[in-house]
Amino acid sequence: MKKVLLSLLISSISLSGLTVIQPALTHATPLSTVPILTVTASSTGQVSVRQQLETKAKSSWPWYVSRAAGLVAVGLLVLLTLSGIGQITGLTYHLVEPLAAWSIHRALAIALGVSILVHVFSLLFDKYVHFGILQLLVPFLSHYTPVTIWGRHVGSLYIALGVFAFYTAALIIITSLFIMDKKPVLWRTLHYASYLLVVLVFLHGLYLGTDIKYGALRVIWWTSGGIILLGIVSRLRRAKTLKHKQT
Repeated sequence: MKKVLLSLLISSISLSGLTVIQPALTHATPLSTVPILTVTASSTGQVSVRQQLETKAKSSWPWYVSRAAGLVAVGLLVLLTLSGIGQITGLTYHLVEPLAAWSIHRALAIALGVSILVHVFSLLFDKYVHFGILQLLVPFLSHYTPVTIWGRHVGSLYIALGVFAFYTAALIIITSLFIMDKKPVLWRTLHYASYLLVVLVFLHGLYLGTDIKYGALRVIWWTSGGIILLGIVSRLRRAKTLKHKQT
């Protein structure tokens, strides 16, 4: 499996490189005078292009795994939040029966937890940006992308938001799996932290996500945030209405 993923990664890098090289050759000297790029090691021991790509892929895989797991986690969080709000408002039950809806919600939560763990701890193997276990688990201990607010250095704020999001997600998932039936009132109170989790993840990804700085993914990011915001407002309005009726 590793060899297949490595080959796909090398092929994509090679294709993107060819799209950059081709226009330059079109306006340069005739093809017969252009030196041929070798892909094998020369007799002098020079490293081939393929070997360079393989080396880069091997050293960069933790970063790609972390990015992919982070995007998966965000997608799961959006589905999890909307399905939870839908169960409260009743909209989910127009599509799925209650028992199936709860099972899907639970499965999404477990998958979210796994993807978050992969997103965080794959960075321990990254050789480009060095993260230690304490830097991943203790807020503001990392020095990656430090932030200055009003002339004051506040450290790696957006990494810290990710750390807080990690603990918030762990709190929500663990309490939902183990104490929901035993202490429903406590669980319900703690479950409101889901909305805090959404805010933390949104800001963490917005300012650190290399894939959502520009283009379609950034539009999707803001759109997803807007949809969840509308869902949260709808949920809070319903709670206020029920409380008003009870009084």
